[in-house]
Amino acid sequence: MGLIALATVIDVAARYVPAVQAVQHGRDEVTQAEALLTGDLAHLNQARLDQARGLFVDAQQDFGPQSAVLASGWIGGVIGHLPFLDKQIQAARLIRIAGQDGAVAATDVVDLLKQLAPNAPSAQPLSQRLALLAQDRKADLIALSTKLADLQADVAALPDGMLLGPLDSARNTLRTQGAKVLAAAPPAIGLLQALPAAIGRGQHTYLILLENPGEMRPGGGYIGAVGQVTFSGGALTSETFRDSTFSDPLVRNIQSPRPFDVYLQHGAPWNMADADWSPDFPTAVADVERFYVAATGVHPDGVIAVDPVALGGILAITGPIRVPSYPQVITSANALTELNYITNHARPGDPGKVFLPPFGQAVVDRLLHATVGQAPGIASSLQRSAKQKHVEVYFTDRHVEDLVRGAGFDGGVRTPLGDALEVLDANLSGTKADLYVSRSLDLQVMVGDDGQAHDRLAISYRNPVPSTPAARALETTSGGDYRDYLQVLVPETAQFDTLMVSVNGGKAREVAPEAITYVFQRQDIAYWLIVPKGGSATVTMTYEGPFADISRSPTAYALNWERQNGALTWSISLSVAMPRSITRRWNTDLSVDRAWSLTGGS
Repeated sequence: MGLIALATVIDVAARYVPAVQAVQHGRDEVTQAEALLTGDLAHLNQARLDQARGLFVDAQQDFGPQSAVLASGWIGGVIGHLPFLDKQIQAARLIRIAGQDGAVAATDVVDLLKQLAPNAPSAQPLSQRLALLAQDRKADLIALSTKLADLQADVAALPDGMLLGPLDSARNTLRTQGAKVLAAAPPAIGLLQALPAAIGRGQHTYLILLENPGEMRPGGGYIGAVGQVTFSGGALTSETFRDSTFSDPLVRNIQSPRPFDVYLQHGAPWNMADADWSPDFPTAVADVERFYVAATGVHPDGVIAVDPVALGGILAITGPIRVPSYPQVITSANALTELNYITNHARPGDPGKVFLPPFGQAVVDRLLHATVGQAPGIASSLQRSAKQKHVEVYFTDRHVEDLVRGAGFDGGVRTPLGDALEVLDANLSGTKADLYVSRSLDLQVMVGDDGQAHDRLAISYRNPVPSTPAARALETTSGGDYRDYLQVLVPETAQFDTLMVSVNGGKAREVAPEAITYVFQRQDIAYWLIVPKGGSATVTMTYEGPFADISRSPTAYALNWERQNGALTWSISLSVAMPRSITRRWNTDLSVDRAWSLTGGS
C-alpha cells in the first residue's frame, strides 16, 4: 500500500500539477493576447498581431496536449469518483475544451486581421480590403462561425460552484472574454459576409439620411441632409451630399399623410425631409425613394439612416471633425446639440443647413480611411447604435436585407406573439423641442385566469422653458408649446377602453382618440397632444386583450416593448400581476427594445 501511495504522489507531482498549471498558463496567454487586441489599437500592425497570434497558439497547446492528462490520466479517473474532487476534474475537462476551442477561434480571427493589416501601407481603403477579405475568405468565415458556435456551447457547459484557484480564474476568463467575443463576432461575421453583395463587384449606390432626433417623426428624426454614395469593387467611386430640401421644387405632387397635413402642412405638399412618417423603416424608405427617384432619376440599392447620437459614437473612435471653411468643431460629446445649433442659426455666426452636406461627406471620408486599429471600435459603435435604433439600414438585395433584419438593424415594426407596445411621438411644432421635452412611461398589467391582460399605460411629458438663448432659438416658431401627434401601437387583438389627459397636474379628463387604425398587424391609437410651454401633461390609456397564453400551466405572459426609431432615451417602468402571484416590478430605460417573459403562480 505504501508503494501505491508513493506512486500516486509521484504521478500527481509529475503530471497532474503541471497539467493544472498549463491550464493557468493558457488563461494568462489568452488575457495577454486580449490586451494586445483591445487596448490602444492606433498602432495595430503585423508585429502586434504576430505577438497575439503566438500567444493564442501557445494557449492551444496549454489547453490541449500540455493538460491532456486531466482528461485521460488514471488518477483522474479515480479522483473523478470522489466527492468534491470529482467536480474539480469535470470542470477542468470542460475548461480545457472551452479554452482550446476559444484559442483556435481567436487564432483564426487574428489571421483575418493580418490580411487587413499588410506589411506595407496600403493604397486600398479599409472598405475595399474588407470586401476583398470577405470574398476571398468566404470558406474561412463559414468555418469560423462554426467554431464560435462550438465555443458558445462550451462556455454554456462550464459548471457553477466553487473551483480550485487556477480552475476558477480560468473559468472566469473564459466566461468574460467568451461573452465579449460571442456578443461581437457573430454579427460582425454576418455583416462581413454581406459586404461582397453590398459593396463588392459591380456598382452599388446608397442613400445616407442624416436625421435629427430633436424633431421627431414617427419613423425617426427630421431628415436634414441626404447623401448619395456609390461603391464599385469595395471602393467609394462617388459621393454627393445635399440639403434635403433640394427636392422640394422638383417634387410637388405627393400628398402628405393626413395627420401631417392637418396639424402642420395645411395643404402644402409633402417633402423628403419629412418622409420618414412610417414607424416601419422599410416602409419609410419606400416613401423617401419616391421623392429621390422623382427628383434625380436614381434608384438606390439601399438606404442608411444615421443621427448625431450615432455620429458621436463614431467620433469617439476617430476623433473630432472640423469642416473646411467653418470654425465649428464637432466632437463625440457635442454632436447632438452642436449640429442643432449650427443648422438652425441658433447663435451668431452659425452657418445653417449648408453645414450638413460637407459634414456628412467628412464623416464618410473619415470612416473610409479608418485604420485597422480603429475598425473594431467603429464596428462596435455602429452595432451599438443600430441596436439603439440610431442607425437603420435597408437593402434591396434580399440576402443582405435578411441578414440585417436577422441582426435587428432594419428598424422594422415587429408583430410578436403576446403583448406588445411601441410609443411614437411626431413633433409637429416646427421646432427642435424633442431635445428638451422629457418623457417617462409606466405600464401596469393585470393578467386574469382567462388569459385576458388589462393594460394601463401612462405617458408623462414635461416641457421646460429653454435656459439659454441658443436653446430658445430652437423653439421660436411654436411659442414654446410642444405639439405632438402621439401614436401608441398595441396588439391587433387589443380592445381600447379609455383615454385620459391631464395638463399641468390638473384633473384628468376623458377624451376620444384622434384616430384608431390598423397597421403592421398592430392597432394604432392616436391622439393630438399639446404640452404647454413650461408645463406638463400626462396621457393615460387603458386597453385589454387575450395577450397571455393559458394553454400553458401556469399561465405565461410575454411583453415586447419597442423603442421608436431614432428617439432619445427615456425611463420606463413596468409592473405585472399574474394569477396567484406577487406583483413584479421593473424600472429601466428604453435605450433598446425590451422584452419580458413570466409565468403565474411563482
